[in-house]
Amino acid sequence: MPRPSSPRPSRMLAMLPVVVALLQTLLLLPSHAQNPNFVWCPHTSNYTTTSQFKRNLDRLLANLSTLPTPDSPGHFHSFSTDGPDAAYGFVQCRGDVLPADCATCLRRAASVPAVVSHCPLGRVAAIRYEDCLLRYSDEPLLGVLNHGYFLMVWNTQNITDRIPFNQRLTELVTEITTAAAAGSSRFAVGVKNFSEFRNIYGLVECTMDLSTRSCEQCLRDLTNHLPRGQVAGSTLSASCFLKYDTSPFFALSIVPPPPPPPLQPVLGPPPTSSTMVSLPADGSGSNSRGKGPH
Repeated sequence: MPRPSSPRPSRMLAMLPVVVALLQTLLLLPSHAQNPNFVWCPHTSNYTTTSQFKRNLDRLLANLSTLPTPDSPGHFHSFSTDGPDAAYGFVQCRGDVLPADCATCLRRAASVPAVVSHCPLGRVAAIRYEDCLLRYSDEPLLGVLNHGYFLMVWNTQNITDRIPFNQRLTELVTEITTAAAAGSSRFAVGVKNFSEFRNIYGLVECTMDLSTRSCEQCLRDLTNHLPRGQVAGSTLSASCFLKYDTSPFFALSIVPPPPPPPLQPVLGPPPTSSTMVSLPADGSGSNSRGKGPH
């Protein structure tokens, strides 16, 4: 699945009422990138290298990093240990990632050296790569919404027609948020025209353990912090993420392109077209088309 490469990013750090890192950078990373694009490691409590939790965490990571290649995209697997100082965790691959790429990402994400390097001695962590996510904790975490810490990422190139662009972006994100929350895969992509020659491509995803209500809440909260008016932008958390770009960044085979706007002059703003797809958990897709507001 080809993805465009990006030049070296520039960075800027700022603090908001909730802990938020603002990185002024390019959204898209090469698929072979070894570094995660989101790490949450609160260090509210640590373990020691000789503790029972360390042994349980090693068992957990061994299970999650040696899974067989999944049969379909959107793979999710959870595991927990028994006894005192239990470790709980899960992995999930992005809904459009090919099974072989999913397996590669999981092996890297859940390897002990990678986890130790990104979250040394942490009893709680969320580590998100371009293709997959790893979460673990010393408490049960399935079904627990976690989006208090989030990351905003955007491309430094501005859109010229910001007002119509942001309007179409809001429409697209609203549509695919609703689709993802309602679908079993908690994943949806969409394409929307904002001019005769340009599209906006959007992708949203929640972890598959979340309820419909929690998924929708997570995505809508992150939408409030989505960078707008840029050629690309994203907001990521431990429980969900959303991203958009004016260039394709997901497998276009899973969603047909929207029809172009009409070429004949019309009174008032031209109609926009959009295409959206939400994948069920087994990886097969169902499409729905709609014409945007006139």
